[in-house]
Amino acid sequence: MLAGVFFILYGCATTPSETVVSQPAAAVQPGDRITGVYRLVAVNGVRVPGTLVHDGARLEIESGIFKIGADGKITSQTVFTPPEGDQATRRVKATYTRDGSSLLMRWEGAGMTRGSIDGEVFVMNNHGMILVYTRSGEIDPSMDLALLGRCEPNPETIVPPAGVFDGFDHALFDGLDCHGNMLGYFTFRDSARTQVEISTTSDHPPRPGEAQNNRVLQMDLKVKDWAGVIHNFENAAVDTWTPRDWNAFKAFSFWIYGSNSGTALFVDILDNRGPGSTYDDAERFTYSFVDDFSGWKKITVPFREMVRKPIGNLAPADGFNLHEVNGWGLGATRTRGSLTLYLDDFELIEYAPGESRRSQEQAPGAYPINELPMYGYRHKTPAQKQADEVYIESMMRRFDSRAEAARSAAELGWKFYYDGDSRTAIKRFNQAWLLDPNDQYALWGFAVISADRDQLQKSIRYFRMAIDSGPSNPELQRDYEKTLQRIEQ
Repeated sequence: MLAGVFFILYGCATTPSETVVSQPAAAVQPGDRITGVYRLVAVNGVRVPGTLVHDGARLEIESGIFKIGADGKITSQTVFTPPEGDQATRRVKATYTRDGSSLLMRWEGAGMTRGSIDGEVFVMNNHGMILVYTRSGEIDPSMDLALLGRCEPNPETIVPPAGVFDGFDHALFDGLDCHGNMLGYFTFRDSARTQVEISTTSDHPPRPGEAQNNRVLQMDLKVKDWAGVIHNFENAAVDTWTPRDWNAFKAFSFWIYGSNSGTALFVDILDNRGPGSTYDDAERFTYSFVDDFSGWKKITVPFREMVRKPIGNLAPADGFNLHEVNGWGLGATRTRGSLTLYLDDFELIEYAPGESRRSQEQAPGAYPINELPMYGYRHKTPAQKQADEVYIESMMRRFDSRAEAARSAAELGWKFYYDGDSRTAIKRFNQAWLLDPNDQYALWGFAVISADRDQLQKSIRYFRMAIDSGPSNPELQRDYEKTLQRIEQ
């Protein structure tokens, strides 16, 4: 935790393995009034020198200097003392572009942050950490440190119409919100050994039904473990993360050009974030498929076919309600050499007349919410949420951790399953998942029961989640391979 604070404060924020395609802002001209040396006077409202506590970590901030050069370069130096350590100095460098009073900074070996200048004061909001600098190194008595750099309340969600919501007939753009979160289009990757680049192009294999001079998204990949593209939804100014309300839609579709490479691919929806969140804690739901075709193919993904995808970002676990969709992503796992994908026309699909989310949930043969894996990713009623809280509280009185409580619930689920009572079994698996979304036994239970219901594609996705959650389990792998054989037959 403490190392993370050091990096955010002194190396600036990093978004893991991002490669950004940007439209640069206006450059700063030599002699511009914003250039010069600024001195750190406060961090998160605490005057410097002073003691900073951030996310449970504590350290002494001694001093800081921030130099903005006329050559488009920035240097930052901070002196601090970690707990039980000696005084240290950290120096970092960045390049920057300017848009009015706003500076967009790209840090060497890290990500991007945005800052603003008002007269003699420079303020930077870095994932919720507010750094205030002044030229004089003094604080104006009228300055309200508690308000400087704080973000406006999150905007209301946008309700889009049915149809294409990403067509790529424009240049790709990116930006940052006031917390330093990436907006617009950007890439992610596992490490520097993986390569991923994105662009739009009209020079692509012709797509069925496309308009003349149609542009598509081109993604060039050479992947060791995983990489892809993300579109975090933005406002018109590309400075505010602005979610969409997709609850009225049943599915989305997109075109993809395959080369029959055998590469495993996935498409994610970034659902809601936590209340007051300052970072990307969006809950992911994913759909997996394989590049086992050649040429253009239109893929339709019903939302009810997607499964939750834990990525360790402390995301909410409140179901796939689609009221606040924050973006989408598409990626690939290990490739055999270089791979080029073309993507086009991501489209929202409405329910048919007389059809609705509720009608699908109440269709003949549908299971009640507590007999659906992960509760069917459905929005729970206040009474159901309260029941969950009571259950978790009762389990935590009996066990030392949520992981321990989850394993107990999952083992009870397997006992019911082997006794032939799969309806009670899945209820216990759901309770285990509620306690720990990464519990391998619960995910394995979802996979087996889905296979028993002949929902083989769902079963495969749950098996993969169980395998990824670790540790290695030969019996789990055996069940997974048996289900793959059923699909092949």
